[in-house]
Amino acid sequence: MTMIPIAYLASNERWRHRSNQFFLGIAASNIVMIACDMLYWMLLSPVTPAQSIFLLLFSAFYYVSGAFVLFFSAQYLIAYIKLEGRLRQRYLLAVAVMCGVQILLALASAFTGSIFYAADGRLRRGPLFIVLLAVPLLCYIFFAALVYVSRRNLRRGDVLFFLLYILVPLGAGATQAVFNSVTVINTGVSFVLLFTLVNIQFEQEMAIKEQEKELANQRIDIMLSQIQPHFLYNSLSVIYNLCET
Repeated sequence: MTMIPIAYLASNERWRHRSNQFFLGIAASNIVMIACDMLYWMLLSPVTPAQSIFLLLFSAFYYVSGAFVLFFSAQYLIAYIKLEGRLRQRYLLAVAVMCGVQILLALASAFTGSIFYAADGRLRRGPLFIVLLAVPLLCYIFFAALVYVSRRNLRRGDVLFFLLYILVPLGAGATQAVFNSVTVINTGVSFVLLFTLVNIQFEQEMAIKEQEKELANQRIDIMLSQIQPHFLYNSLSVIYNLCET
């Protein structure tokens, strides 16, 4: 499911559009999360001391990739809503700080065990694991607040899709927090990516093409308005010369 939007946006140079680049960032980060999660579950218990190191590394990169999913999601939402000014800067700064905290804690936990640690051949939750739950929750609250503030500039269908874009990963994260052996975050993100591609990206691409067509027509009108005075001047000059003859 995640490869479908990547294949679509990578074709016909669609990736050159700024919002599509953020969308690709979400999909690519989600694939890294899926790969790390698969490698984690492939390590059968009990694991050797050497395999425990890989267990910690896979988990660290899993949460690092999760932070990038959140950051690119914020960028995509901002680009789609076309948020500008100080509100955009403050919003991005807040999300960047939260994602940075998650990245630093995830990398440090591979050595300190503050977020997670390996014991009895499995990964265990550390005393600061609640932070990894709080960061996505705060980010999705920020996303919901942004959609609410910008609701007048969005169509009703867009608001519904963006709420789904927020609630599905949030619900999947809550499920995984309660049931540690159930990994559904990436499934939720993949579903939302595909759903967003079908219902929002296609419509946005049509709107972009329509804008490009209108811009081309405007350029033609400008060129004609520049050409016509010169044509009139040249015609009058020829008539003037003929009159003298």
